[in-house]
Amino acid sequence: MVDIEINLDKTETMVVRLFKGRSLMVEPLKFGPDKQILKLLDSFTCTQYLGVWIRADDKNETVLKIIGSDIEAVCAVIKKKHITEKQAIYIFNSVLSPTIEFRSQLTHIPNSWAKKWTSKILATVKKKAKLSVNFPASAMHHSFLYNLFKIDDIQAKGKITDLLVRLNSADIAGMATKIRLANLQAQRWSAYSILEYPTNEQSKPEVNFIANIIQMIEKRGISFKSNGNTHGIPESSRPQTYLIESILPSNETYIKVRSLLRKKNMLYLHQIQNNNESLMTWMDFTKKYKQSDSGRIPKWFKILESTIIIDEYRNIDIAQCETLSMHILTNQIPDELETMQRDTIYIHIPDTLLSQWKCVQEKLKLRKEIEISTDNLLVKAGSEEARRAAAFIIHGIEAEFGIAIDGTLSSTKVETKVVLLALEAVPYRCKLTINTDSQVVMTTAQRWLSKNYSLSIRNQLKTPNWCTWNAIRAIIREKRIDLSMNKVAAHAGILENEKADKLAKKSTVLNTMRWAYNAKKAAYIPVCGEVELDLNIRHFLNKQARLQSALD
Repeated sequence: MVDIEINLDKTETMVVRLFKGRSLMVEPLKFGPDKQILKLLDSFTCTQYLGVWIRADDKNETVLKIIGSDIEAVCAVIKKKHITEKQAIYIFNSVLSPTIEFRSQLTHIPNSWAKKWTSKILATVKKKAKLSVNFPASAMHHSFLYNLFKIDDIQAKGKITDLLVRLNSADIAGMATKIRLANLQAQRWSAYSILEYPTNEQSKPEVNFIANIIQMIEKRGISFKSNGNTHGIPESSRPQTYLIESILPSNETYIKVRSLLRKKNMLYLHQIQNNNESLMTWMDFTKKYKQSDSGRIPKWFKILESTIIIDEYRNIDIAQCETLSMHILTNQIPDELETMQRDTIYIHIPDTLLSQWKCVQEKLKLRKEIEISTDNLLVKAGSEEARRAAAFIIHGIEAEFGIAIDGTLSSTKVETKVVLLALEAVPYRCKLTINTDSQVVMTTAQRWLSKNYSLSIRNQLKTPNWCTWNAIRAIIREKRIDLSMNKVAAHAGILENEKADKLAKKSTVLNTMRWAYNAKKAAYIPVCGEVELDLNIRHFLNKQARLQSALD
């Protein structure tokens, strides 16, 4: 750093988490040729950096007090002003909400503080609306009534979105987040990825900030599915045998015993089995692992015995272990995937359609110019048996392919998947023209597939079907496809388009396709239940919060 000048009055240094509970004995930093001494803050002093308050000991009282004072100030002003309750709600939702989210970027707001602040805001709005103090809070948060945001939901939107962005970022912040997650998983002594299998285990905010975010996603039924491009951070390990963690009946039981298991480096059931594969007695366990045998047999060991032992010889019930164990093989490509082994995308073609898929690929193998028409449709809408089907027709040759897709996915989502399917079918270095009747797909394609297109990860994740479009871009680059797309009118008598529509109708009775994305720029995909959240995660969390308010 040459010829750099700094303002000593505006420059401060701090030492993070050094000598906890003790006074800092650190030499002050000296900067520049003049050996200017930089001010060193103690662990109890806060400083502001880019609008966010930070403290060396990670305590968050200062930030919480600042957020609390902001809320108090806004409520005090609103009480004095002659405005309606709708205007007051607008101020809270559109002005105060982003402020709280920004200030708490590095701070977890405890539930007690969030409830207190939400109650304060509710009281202010109720007074403006001239409602009784006993008016139900659920009605105030209902999307069809007042739609007032909760502090807890504001925090969840910001922190879950930031987590998704960092997980899919290849920069230092993304790698640091993954390392912290791997460290948290190691602390919890679990073989299961805490992103794919989050728990509601609580953690002190100053001890592990990211653990509280994991609790938020578990509360909302969200997990993050790895696409196999995560470099093993964090991951679910390949079980050597049955896991003790999965055999114990509850996570609470495992939490109580995991410190002992971690100390003894014990994770698998075979580590507490005898040579004849029977379960050790507690006395044998204490001798082998040098554990004190005084006192009663621990509860966790009794539970283990009662769960898997089937006879007096302490033989293990293998069927019961199979039932209880979760053999999770993440970051592994399934053996049955019948596609080229590339780093872009893998599609599982059902066995009943595999021969037809290979036939299509064989017919296209030597073609350099290909034109395809796509279409999709929805059948049995509004019922549990609702299905979408998609198909594409290849011009000039007798080649076509159709597939069914479970659920009531949007027409745009399915049309985007068909484009991806067509790209998977065509050979390398070909000129491909795709005719579609979806204007949304055309508009998004023009933006995403432009050579000058450059968006940050955060902005990419705001696009509906962002994961599919990432995969489309990746496969085009790898196969070096010269792609052009045309918009055609739906049901306008165009021969190939009508053929694709008829084929889609026939395809509703076929087996469904399983999609397994592996695009290099999308390492983690949020999932709710079995549904991939290939959309703007903030919009999903907003809708989920509104639905929860309606059910309360």
